[in-house]
This record gives sequence, C-alpha cells and structure tokens, in this order.
Amino acid sequence: MLITLNPKFVCEGLLPLLSTIVLFQSIAMGDFWISGSLPEVSPDEVPKLFRENLELRARTLEGKLSVDSEGNFHQQFEGEPGLFSLAFPGDRKISLAIDEGQRVVIQTDIKDHGALKIAGSPDTDALIAYESFRRESLARLVYPPRAALNEATARGVSAERLAALSEQEVEAYGAHRRELNDFTIEHIGKSVALYATSLRWDPDHRLSEIEDAVKAFSKNRPQAAISKRMIEKLQSFRRTAIGANGASLAGQSLDGKSHRLEDSKG
Repeated sequence: MLITLNPKFVCEGLLPLLSTIVLFQSIAMGDFWISGSLPEVSPDEVPKLFRENLELRARTLEGKLSVDSEGNFHQQFEGEPGLFSLAFPGDRKISLAIDEGQRVVIQTDIKDHGALKIAGSPDTDALIAYESFRRESLARLVYPPRAALNEATARGVSAERLAALSEQEVEAYGAHRRELNDFTIEHIGKSVALYATSLRWDPDHRLSEIEDAVKAFSKNRPQAAISKRMIEKLQSFRRTAIGANGASLAGQSLDGKSHRLEDSKG
C-alpha cells in the first residue's frame, strides 16, 4: 500500500518535529571543537583524541584531527564533557578537560621556547592549575622525607630509624592529599577538571565540600558518565567510612541457631 503525505503536514507538522528531535540530540550529546596551528606537525602525523576513564585506567578513541601542510587543524567532536588526552606521534600528549560548546585552540608559543598554549577552555585552565599545584605540593611535602628514607635505606640504618622515616613519609603524603582537597574545593569547584581530581580525593578531609562540588557539577549534567563515576566514588567513601553501617551478614552457629551481625552491635 502506497502512503502519501500531505505537503502541508510535512511542512507544518513533521519538519518541526524532526527539527526538535535533532536539536534535542545535539543538546543531549553536546559539541566541542579543537583547532589550532602547530607548524612542527606534518600532515602525515595524525593527532588522536582519546577520552580518559580514570577508574578503569583506560582510554577510548574519540576521533582524529586532520592537519594541513602548514600544521593547521580544525575538528568538531560530538560528545559529553570529559577528560581527554590529545596524542601526537612521538609520545607527545596534551591533557584536556573539555565542556560542551567549548572551542579549544592549541598553538605553539614562540615566546615560551615553543611551549604549547591552550585557550578557549576554562576547564583545561583549571586542570593545568591543579596539576601544577600537585607537582609543587609533592616536591615540597613528599619528596624530602622520601629522599631521606631512601638515603637511610642505602646507609643501612636501624630498623627503628627506617620505621620512623617511613611514618614521616606517610604523614607527608597525607598532608599532600589534604592540600589537594583544599585546592579542589577552593579553585576547581564545579569545573570538568573536578573529575581529574577524583583520583586523589582524601575521604577524611572536607569530604562534604567535595560532595557539594560534585552535586553542583552533576546538577546540569546528570547523565554524564563522569558525573555518575564521581557520585559512585563518593558513595563508596561513605560506605567504608568509620561508623558507617556494614553489610547485613547472617549465619548459623554450631547449635543450629541463626544469628545476624547487626544483633551484636553495641
């Protein structure tokens, strides 16, 4: 049976509906752009954009960038906000935190000895600031006691002295993680870079404020994968926190009576 559509229906009814569907899909997925000029990159060298999954320590290919003979590139990507790495041949890699609608521009900064300059993404700016602070905090807090421990180990000092130095290193690393929480709360906020900081959250320091930042981030991105991952991580912290309710366990004693773990609390 042949079905014909009234042209008036197509123009006034179907086309607006299709436009709405396309618009909804665009809003749901989101777009972002990566462009720039890197004269040192040839057309034969294909930069690849990967999406990072921190929990699985894995990455998936998001797409490739086409580079012309002068090192220029401009590529549109469709996808939700996330943490990315832009990989160039020769193990050169750029870490990016990109939100929907952002137009990331990457160029070589001649004034800074050829360093890469990234613009158009406040989230990437936040990520760079976090990583810079993380390295500085490590160098200031963690590396000195670690070096002292390594030196003492090489000298063959007593076990008691090694234990004391080891404890100092552990305490220093704890202070380092607390500093990272502070920086995250005070400078990262609800940026996409928040996901990158989740690797080193300290569940015993200002966790409720980290939760507030995650809630603010996920409020406008409830379906984003990184929103769900951060929420799941916070939930795991709460489940394993001191004083949290444990799993309900039950079993039988030797005399055949049933017992529940929760009956023994207190």
